[in-house]
Amino acid sequence: RLTSFESHPLPAQRTTLPPLHGRSDEMRWLQRQLQQGAEGNGRAILLVGEEGIGKSRICAETLGCAHLLGMWSCSLALTSADAARPFAVLSDLLPSLLNAPGAIGAEPESLLALRRLHSQPTASGLPHPERIHAQIIGAFTDVIDPVCSEQPILIVVDDAQWLDRHSTAIIKHLHTRPSERAVITLLSRRASSTTNDVGIEPGLRFALGPLSPAATRDVIEHVSS
Repeated sequence: RLTSFESHPLPAQRTTLPPLHGRSDEMRWLQRQLQQGAEGNGRAILLVGEEGIGKSRICAETLGCAHLLGMWSCSLALTSADAARPFAVLSDLLPSLLNAPGAIGAEPESLLALRRLHSQPTASGLPHPERIHAQIIGAFTDVIDPVCSEQPILIVVDDAQWLDRHSTAIIKHLHTRPSERAVITLLSRRASSTTNDVGIEPGLRFALGPLSPAATRDVIEHVSS
């Protein structure tokens, strides 16, 4: 499901999150990735960690950083049911994306194909389903390209272990020309899952470990104060 999105955000419109403690190294790394993405060098990033270790909180903090960089951003949280829902990521992202600055510049055929996705979310019962899947993927990139020409994009997908295969194909296709799209896709998934890495380069994978003893003391002191 879509949990949040922002387009041309204003500081006064954001909900203030409590300070994030103990994750300065992780956030500095993610901020560098965002900065490079905002400059036009897009990429897919994978954040891996055990359940409850703080992946969702770091994703939320990354959305705040994207806001400061003036990026169009959205956040999706998947569930186990989404693994069997074709194009789940695109279906949830679509309403916001079609209203984003620049989307009107896409080809009318592409806009029509994506709008049809809501009324007919799967092509598995139609002739040549793979051809239809390819058309949907092409239509998606035809829409996202004019959007990211207006402002950089951050797409956050939490619990990405539940990506369906069609959403995985979309993310892979989106980053086949990473240097030409100002798009960052941040995926977070459980360490126990080995699926849906979507071909992310080893240097763009971050394993989230437990807090260090010093960071743990910092958190305890902050909570106690």
